[in-house]
Amino acid sequence: MKKIMVKEFDDFIPPRNVGFHIELASYLREKLESNRFSTGDCFPSLREMAAYWNTNPYSVKLAINELVLQGYLTRSQGHGTFVAPKRGDFTRIGIYIDHSMRQNGNIMYTYMFASLVEQKLTAKGASCIVFNDYRDFSEQKSPPQDLADAVAAGRIQAVAVISWREFFGNFPIRYFYPTIDYHLEHVAGLVKQFEARRVALIAPEDIYEHFPERFRRIGIKLMPKYIRQFPLCGGFTQNCGAAVYDFTRELLTRSTRPDLLIVMPDSAVQGAIQAVLELGIRVPEDLRLLLHRNLGLEYFCSLPADYWDIDLNQVADDFVHDIMGK
Repeated sequence: MKKIMVKEFDDFIPPRNVGFHIELASYLREKLESNRFSTGDCFPSLREMAAYWNTNPYSVKLAINELVLQGYLTRSQGHGTFVAPKRGDFTRIGIYIDHSMRQNGNIMYTYMFASLVEQKLTAKGASCIVFNDYRDFSEQKSPPQDLADAVAAGRIQAVAVISWREFFGNFPIRYFYPTIDYHLEHVAGLVKQFEARRVALIAPEDIYEHFPERFRRIGIKLMPKYIRQFPLCGGFTQNCGAAVYDFTRELLTRSTRPDLLIVMPDSAVQGAIQAVLELGIRVPEDLRLLLHRNLGLEYFCSLPADYWDIDLNQVADDFVHDIMGK
């Protein structure tokens, strides 16, 4: 580990107009990606860099903040800013799991996915520490104390985030959050195959936003009157299943009801199944039912529904590869 001298950045030409922090962040990112510095090298202080380029420390801070958020740098309170480990260099990884009431609707997914991630990280040689956050959701404004202490003491180099919380947006070390491919092109293909004319969709707000464009590509327009969304904020709301039950009954008792109903996530489909059974609607004669399902967490459905499956094991493999780079 060495102290990086600010003169090593003497080829940076400060912009004359606005956007100093944007240009500085881009310049430093290129330096870090060139492997010129080693993991753990200490960056110059904000005041040193600000004085060198005759600018205010806040502009430099904005650039450094961006690089911390992107995982190029890490901060250690009272010690400074350091070059972060690159993918493949992580050997000590924290796994953050939320246990608050807001996760109850999806708790089985959370536990199984966290367990798969821990097993796969360990198999690749990483040492894992699991941080279970049992606080109420309203109290989760900052990291739990054991996680904060582990970061400050350098016991972990990165965090695998199973349940997103806002405090990770300003976290001092690198974090990873899984990106799940919901295979919406496949879903759109099934819809086209079913030749449905009135497609209804019940989905979380942040996932719904990806549906219209995928469907539009194959000539299917989702009509707003058949769309129902519910909030998803770092975990499913406690009454997710009840909301989906109400949405399903309301959609299927319209004077012109849909001939295809798509429901996700898997933790919400039981509400839809119950509503369809109570209404006595014939599946698939009067209604095609397309349900999301996580392989490994299959649920019971007595109706002859259609499914699109997400392989949790594959999602965990992709997530671990993103963290370890191998």
